[in-house]
Amino acid sequence: MELSRYVFEALRKDEDLTLFRGRDEGDCSQILVLAPTLERPGVKTHNRLAHEYSLKEFLDPAWAARPIAIARHWDRTVLVFEDPGGMPLDG
Repeated sequence: MELSRYVFEALRKDEDLTLFRGRDEGDCSQILVLAPTLERPGVKTHNRLAHEYSLKEFLDPAWAARPIAIARHWDRTVLVFEDPGGMPLDG
């Protein structure tokens, strides 16, 4: 998935992962991107992203942001989600 056309805003950050909202400059569509916070994340972080992606078939978009792709951006592996709008509950 090509992410270079999106403009990103950070919504939440912790020591392992940062959640971004991306807006497509062309059609104004939105996605969420969960990216490792560290430039060189550990295996634990990669495994977490892969595990969250593996759950996509079990998540209902009525109550969850569903993962749609694993991609490379910012020289990191990131997890891309549908964006249902709103803000994270912990914010």
